[in-house]
Amino acid sequence: LFNSQTLSNPIQYYGFDTNKSEPQLAHYNTEGILCPHCHNILKYKFNTYANLGDYICEHCGFHRPPLTYAVSDLLSLTQRSSQFRIQGQDYHINIGGLYNIYNALAAVSVAGFFGVQPEVIKQGFDRSRAVFGRQETFKIGDKECTLVLIKNPVGATQAIEMIKLAPYSFSLSVLLNANYADGIDTSWIWDADFEQITQMDIPEINAGGVRHSEIARRLRVTGYPAEKITEMAELKEVFQRIQQQETPHAYILATYTAMLEFRELLAQEHLIEKEMH
Repeated sequence: LFNSQTLSNPIQYYGFDTNKSEPQLAHYNTEGILCPHCHNILKYKFNTYANLGDYICEHCGFHRPPLTYAVSDLLSLTQRSSQFRIQGQDYHINIGGLYNIYNALAAVSVAGFFGVQPEVIKQGFDRSRAVFGRQETFKIGDKECTLVLIKNPVGATQAIEMIKLAPYSFSLSVLLNANYADGIDTSWIWDADFEQITQMDIPEINAGGVRHSEIARRLRVTGYPAEKITEMAELKEVFQRIQQQETPHAYILATYTAMLEFRELLAQEHLIEKEMH
């Protein structure tokens, strides 16, 4: 919706240009979908996620401008990598999730503005790896684990949609802290689409962190069996619990300070390097 502002600088717009349809309302829980000109509700010919997409106001005609850079095709989307097409060029990134394709699109747009050639951009993507709690992978005992940072409803929903792509059963841990770096108000968890976990093969869930009781309650409300949710205030308990769980795979969704604390535990066990590289 930035095109509602008049700027003197050069402007490039980027977005997804796939799966067009008749204008429809965004999900009822989406923020920022009022027209900035007339304050009527925007509709979407294509809704990428949250309030991103090909929007139009049927009241005053405000709409998404022509895109300078667009994702025209999603060639592959898994929980670990993605392949997609932008301006006729195919790109691959070593990280999962639709939201990371959007991040890559932003990078392609900026690089293109400064004259960086597509082959150079591709080389950069090929060298990139998930690090520091952003789909960071490691082993706890014999369990293949992935740590994913969550910090707001949009990011949490995208993380949930990403792990939903996993073609195997996995245990899930959700770690919720409420320190200043996390945000003291944790009500955002009710706007994240945790309901999707009921559609996944998750035998058990660990609810941990300072606000373990809150995230456990949120998970119970989804309809996931309450008897399969274990609450643990101490992250050391979560660490130990993961080692004992039956599934060979585990996902850990953690708010910022919970992610830092959990990484500290992993570093103490020499499972990861403590510092970010």
